Amino acid sequence: MRYLSRSRTTLLAANALASALLLAGCGGGSDTALSVAAPAIQPTVVSGSVVKGPVAAAQVCAYAIAGNSRGAALGLCVATDATGAYTLSVPAASGPLWLEALGGTYIDEATAVFSTLAAGSPLVSLTTANGAAVTAMLTPLTTLALNTARATVGSAGTLDATAYAAATAQWLSAFNLPSTLNINTLLPAFGSSANDYGTALSTISRIIANGLTLSQLLASTQPSALQAAYALAAQPLVPPVTTAPETTSPSAAAPLVITQATTAGWNGTLATTAAQYEHGSSDETANAFQSTQPYCRVAAYSLVAADGKKYYLEIPFRKDNKAIGLLKFGDDASFATLARVLNPTSGINIDIANRRITFANLLIGTSAQGLTISGSLDYPTNVAPENRSSCG
Repeated sequence: MRYLSRSRTTLLAANALASALLLAGCGGGSDTALSVAAPAIQPTVVSGSVVKGPVAAAQVCAYAIAGNSRGAALGLCVATDATGAYTLSVPAASGPLWLEALGGTYIDEATAVFSTLAAGSPLVSLTTANGAAVTAMLTPLTTLALNTARATVGSAGTLDATAYAAATAQWLSAFNLPSTLNINTLLPAFGSSANDYGTALSTISRIIANGLTLSQLLASTQPSALQAAYALAAQPLVPPVTTAPETTSPSAAAPLVITQATTAGWNGTLATTAAQYEHGSSDETANAFQSTQPYCRVAAYSLVAADGKKYYLEIPFRKDNKAIGLLKFGDDASFATLARVLNPTSGINIDIANRRITFANLLIGTSAQGLTISGSLDYPTNVAPENRSSCG
């Protein structure tokens, strides 16, 4: 009997313990109920390209929308690659996103000039987060569409995909572009494989080349304001009229005189002072001249000294600021450089209007190998007529 009582007591205790555990697990008034973590926000991966000509090394950032303006930053900014492409992750699963690209460099589609996207002229676009992947181009056309959408909703409205789509349709109509052109997802193509998007951006670049600045264009909100300028820029380019080379030399220039040469045999008066010129991109090293910038190179070959020796002279310069990157003086017979100077800042005056370069006691070379040049050099415009606008 004593054994049975002990067993019955043990069984009752076990049952009581099990009941207590069961109640605790069910949260029956207990403070020890298990908590469940909220699910993480599914990010949206945005990819595309920044194009005003493909823009390399631009900073692309994503923002929330605050009314009709840019709101708080979302995630980290990324840089575009050499082709203008980018990919960024945005911690948002839904809602409109403001995308913005600042800085970077590009080759202009209309002029082929190496340019920088100015800090005050960002390219912007609008897309919608979906918790997966979306494509968004940032171009002058997406910027114009976003400007119009903001103007349409007004300061009290809210910028969204509907307003952006309606604004895009207005610009496509004004520029006589296909209504099916998706300016956010289609990658602009140029050159021999140009598509409607690439052609439109090239035309916009020609508007800028015709006198409107990039910042002025990107500030436009009304398609009607640019419609006429776009139609004019879209007209086929008229091929330049090729005229016969000029047969006469420019007006007489003062003779070039070489003095104080380290090697006395270089001294003398040069009989030929009219030079030819070329235009292109410098192949000099970066510390000599801006190798990625257009320049005008005056090349005076076969300059004949009084003693019969022949020389050549090269002067590459920029038309916009008349900056001279490099000056070479050499022996035409062996094409060996006798003296040179990088980025001369004095002793040379460039008169673009009269196509004349004047030297005033310009010392080139070093104390061990150098000479002084005085006089002037004329360069005609009959060597590369298609580049006259760049070189005078």
